[in-house]
Amino acid sequence: MKSITLSASLIYMWVLYWLSSLPGTGTSENLLSTVPSFFQNMLHLPAYGLLVLLWIATFKARRYQDSRAIWLSASLATAYGAGLELYQAYVPGRFPSWTDLILNLMGILLFSAGYRFFKPYLLIFRMGV
Repeated sequence: MKSITLSASLIYMWVLYWLSSLPGTGTSENLLSTVPSFFQNMLHLPAYGLLVLLWIATFKARRYQDSRAIWLSASLATAYGAGLELYQAYVPGRFPSWTDLILNLMGILLFSAGYRFFKPYLLIFRMGV
């Protein structure tokens, strides 16, 4: 289970990197250009929420206590989101955004709190993770 959760976390981080590397919505090469910008912004919440849950599962598979796993996962996801926002300064048609960074953090915090509340009901966390 340890290698599966780590692999899932790293692959998902690569997916977020790839999405951050897409040219800006003003170009025809962007796959997300058909999605209204409001919804693109709101997608940061579940995107980074899933990232923090994957990292929590990774740390829990390594027998970290809940509070430590959540703190490390939230810190890692926040730093990664900030790094991707800065990276977008170098992507054509993209730019770093405080709004996106705040939405990333909101998703991380909401899903971390949700993990604490819903943990007894989440199957993956009852399978020894």
